[in-house]
Amino acid sequence: MLAHALVWASSVLSCRADCAAKGEECLATALDSAASWVQRKVGKMDAPKAKPAQDIDQNGYFYTKRGGDATGSNAITWSIPQDFLKPAWTWSNELDEQIRHSALIDDKKNIYIAGTTRLRKFSPDGKMLWLFEQDEAGNTSPTMGKGVIYFRVGYGKGHNRVYALSMETGEVLFKKTVAGFGYGPDSQSLLLAGGRLFLPALSGAPRSDTGGCDSLIALNASTGDELWSYTTDEVMWNFSPSTPDDGKSITFSSTCGAFTRISAIDGKLMVKSTADVSAGPCSTGGGSTGTLPWGAFSFDTQNYISAYNITTGEIAWTHRVEPPYRSCQYPAVGYLYEGGPLAVVAAVGQIAGKPKLMADDELQRYLSDADYRRHLNTPVYSNAVIALDAATGSKIWQWNEADWDHFAAAGDEEGFARRRLLGSIENDICLPDNQGIPVVNTKDGTVIVSSSHNGNMTVIRDANKNGIIEDNETTAFATGVAFLNGPATAPGMLVASPCWGPMYVFRQ
Repeated sequence: MLAHALVWASSVLSCRADCAAKGEECLATALDSAASWVQRKVGKMDAPKAKPAQDIDQNGYFYTKRGGDATGSNAITWSIPQDFLKPAWTWSNELDEQIRHSALIDDKKNIYIAGTTRLRKFSPDGKMLWLFEQDEAGNTSPTMGKGVIYFRVGYGKGHNRVYALSMETGEVLFKKTVAGFGYGPDSQSLLLAGGRLFLPALSGAPRSDTGGCDSLIALNASTGDELWSYTTDEVMWNFSPSTPDDGKSITFSSTCGAFTRISAIDGKLMVKSTADVSAGPCSTGGGSTGTLPWGAFSFDTQNYISAYNITTGEIAWTHRVEPPYRSCQYPAVGYLYEGGPLAVVAAVGQIAGKPKLMADDELQRYLSDADYRRHLNTPVYSNAVIALDAATGSKIWQWNEADWDHFAAAGDEEGFARRRLLGSIENDICLPDNQGIPVVNTKDGTVIVSSSHNGNMTVIRDANKNGIIEDNETTAFATGVAFLNGPATAPGMLVASPCWGPMYVFRQ
């Protein structure tokens, strides 16, 4: 075994059990295949020092895709606002667009926010600089680099249509349609690395009839020309590929916990772990790369977070997530504070269901009266955040969110009847995972989590480092609308974008 082997950890939780009674739509959006790789030494040797997270990612910007950057670690090394009493400005989302993904932030702190059919650019002080609009639905996180932002649409049309836009003007530089591959109703992410654009896709093979993605397509990032495609024998949900080596290879894991590494040059298989693979999605978890030169994490069907050696595919450690919590979201990987331990921070919990159609007066009573909700036998959903030592998988701390006694996520219930009546292309519910991907802020010694239940964004800081998160070690901002993905950050800036808005921008 190499002394500096790369280790992948992926969390594939059996969120399918939560969704079983909710139908295909729940599986369609709730199965967020995700996890983070961490660079650590395997075996009993001392862990090597990690490469520090970069202030600007390899594409030249602060926040460039779901999970922050091409590694997917969602770890940052800059100070951000801690006072959430009043945002610097908001975008109201007056068209009630569904905002599935975190905003993107460039080197000048301009903000890019994607809806189902539109992409907007705002200046740091809230002026809309351009709007790109077309008529096909999309549900994929855009990505950007070298002056170009890439936006994918075509969901439900049986193809992938990619727009490459000038970040400066919003002008279309090229439009590429890839036939023969669709993509699922979940929330994937584009990846830009090594001059190539990578598209999660769906081949239409029998194993993929439950949705999600089973393929990855590589395009030339400058021209849109197709370079290669790779199809697995598994399903990835909320497919967010990442790279541990600046675009030389691509890493990901399936909803059932299988870790895969392929060459970014030609799409050839390099490493694949074994997993308890079933015909359909197991969870909304999966995998991504961390900030070190050698690690990754994955969720599996038995509710374990597992670390894999990305050179050999062997398991380095596993950590069982105890019920009622399930690992339904990609974890983050970063240092909990300067000089502190490298940690895998996982948002675990339960995915809320679908709202009930109610008349306005009954809905208002339901929202305001906990006793009435109990009378209606509403379920109670739980969420937590756990920080694990990346070298061993042992628990550092756990924070428990207040239970959620509603049928569905905040924001989905309030607007459900109106959106269904309108038949909007935006869908009538967001149906988010249990939480967004946590942000690990090494500089400030904090973890920022975003609830897909009550819509709170909470800053956690174990100030006395005793492994117990006390009440005075958390600060919450209540948006009242659930998040599907977490906040985006840049030095002195935090952008929170819950499913139905508004988008909140905080600045120091």
